[in-house]
Amino acid sequence: MDIASLILGIIGTFTGVGALAWQVITWRRSGPIVKVTGDIPPYVGRTGVVAVTAWNGGRGPATVTACGLEDLDGKTFFPGEPLQGSHPLPFRLEQEDKGKWLVGVPAPIDTISLDMRAYVQLASGKRITDKYPGIRYGH
Repeated sequence: MDIASLILGIIGTFTGVGALAWQVITWRRSGPIVKVTGDIPPYVGRTGVVAVTAWNGGRGPATVTACGLEDLDGKTFFPGEPLQGSHPLPFRLEQEDKGKWLVGVPAPIDTISLDMRAYVQLASGKRITDKYPGIRYGH
């Protein structure tokens, strides 16, 4: 009888810990999870345009209000109105949705690509940046 109670207690403990872990995972994924990349689109070559792409991998929506490039210290460069062919701002990213904005850069691409990273500003006030520094050549 004592061994059966011990076994059932261990099973109950592991089930409870597993359920708690699952609740934490689903709670973390319930809001927006926005990721950002910056690349040089292949169709524009080196003409001074960087594509800022944001996608929402979470379950909640997010609204992008601004985008641009910043240096690695977080100082903003090249904010403003995206070029023609971009999604309008503000832009609502639903679950599994993607938005792309073309940002004009008044300098030769080769001189800025290693010193900059893309960012988007959300309506919540949170700024999301590309986690990898440098602007990559697109695909």
